[in-house]
Parts: sequence; structure tokens; C-alpha cells
Amino acid sequence: MGRGSLFEKNTRLRERPNLWLMVFRFHPPYNEGTVDLLSPNTLKKEDARLNRRYLSAVEPLPDHILQVDFVSGSRLLLDMKPYLDKTRFRSLSDLRVWSSAVTNGIFVRFGSVELSHDELLSMAEQEH
Repeated sequence: MGRGSLFEKNTRLRERPNLWLMVFRFHPPYNEGTVDLLSPNTLKKEDARLNRRYLSAVEPLPDHILQVDFVSGSRLLLDMKPYLDKTRFRSLSDLRVWSSAVTNGIFVRFGSVELSHDELLSMAEQEH
């Protein structure tokens, strides 16, 4: 379907041509069930927090391999050994701290060490 046919079929675009500047995603690349969208009409003060989830599970494996499961169904096996000599990650060499990994859907926490889902992906890209 070309742009002309979309413009011709969509009456909203014909009535308001400036909408043509907006990006319409018919099949978003993320799991739609993980993001709650709020409109100003339905927003209450107590509901102001967005409930986003990117990570579904995390499991510390032997030999400092971190298994991270994403809500999309993808699985990441991240070798954390190269990071253990860094000050920030030094406490992960203790097996009790390493085995304490938990996630809230956005961050992975090992005691006082915290990694975001974006940071985990960035670390995985640097490995290769």
C-alpha cells in the first residue's frame, strides 16, 4: 500500500493534513501489553506511574553468566566476567551477591548493583 492510497482511504488524514507529519505504526516493534498508555482524560493523580515491563525473568548461572528473559520472548546470555574487575561490579564476584539477582521488569538488581534493560543490551553489543 503506497502513501497515496493510505491518504485517500483515511478520511482523518484528508480532513487534517498536518497529521501526515505524524508517524503511524500499525505494528509496533514492542509488546503492546507491556506499556500502559494514559490520556489526560483518564489520568488520576494516583495512576500517574506508568507500568512498563521489559524483563520477565533473570537467572544468574554458574561461571558468571547472566540469563535475562525479555517479555518479547528473547533470551540474553551475558558473560559478566569481563566486568568483575570494575569497581561498580566488583561485589558480583561474591557468590551470595551474584545469586541474589532479581528483576522488577525494568532493572536487574544484585544487592546494591543495578543494571537497566538498556544497559544490559548495550553490554551485550560490546561483547561482539
